[in-house]
Order: sequence, then C-alpha cells, then structure tokens
Amino acid sequence: MDRLSELQMVVDDMGTQFFETIGRIQRDAPPAPLDSDIPFPLANTLDDEAIEALAAKLVQTGKLVNEYIDSLPWIESTEAQQLETLEQLEKENRELGLQLEIKTREAQTLLDHVEKALDSIANDRLACQFKKKF
Repeated sequence: MDRLSELQMVVDDMGTQFFETIGRIQRDAPPAPLDSDIPFPLANTLDDEAIEALAAKLVQTGKLVNEYIDSLPWIESTEAQQLETLEQLEKENRELGLQLEIKTREAQTLLDHVEKALDSIANDRLACQFKKKF
C-alpha cells in the first residue's frame, strides 16, 4: 500500500475516533442543571481516566498523521519542482508505453510464426498417418 493510502486510512481512523469521543461525551457527560432547586438523577459519568485515554488516543493518531505527512515523497519540494518531477515521470511513462507496444507487436508476430509452425507440423503429422493407413 502506498504512503498516501496509508495516510488516508489514518486520517479516516482519526475521524472515527473524533466521532466516537464526541458520542461518548454526549452519552456519558452529566446533564447541566437548569434550575438548582430541581434535583435530577446523575447519568453515567465520564471519569478523568476515560477522558485521558480518549485524548491520548487522539494525540497518538495525530502524531501518526504527522509522521505519514512528513514521509510523503516530495513534501519539501516546491510546487514547480513537483510539477517538473511529474512531467519527467509522465515522459518516462510514455516512453515505456511505446516500448511496451513494440514488444507486444514483436511477441504477436512471434506467436503468429509459432502458430503457423504448429499448424504445419500438425498437418504433416496427419498426412503421414493418413498415408500409412492407406
């Protein structure tokens, strides 16, 4: 898997972690009292340890995102340098594509010769067997 795809997976994972963290806070945070005179039951409370674990996981994933970004090729290149590199790669790709077409034609020609030779051998073999029977 290439670095950009790995980065995308980590960013997706971070988004999922944000979603789960917000959902857990919404579910487990105690409600805010609107009137201090009206008592209400406490909901599941989010303890400090759980908050720290959620935050640590997000920080760790954020550091991983930064590592992937820093490891991307050409990250320190200017836009002009990146465009130049892409043009060079595109040129190489076209040249290799032409070479591939030539080799494919050569292979097809060779295949045609082999098929003709096999046909000739098969016909000669059939002719010999036919002559032996009669």
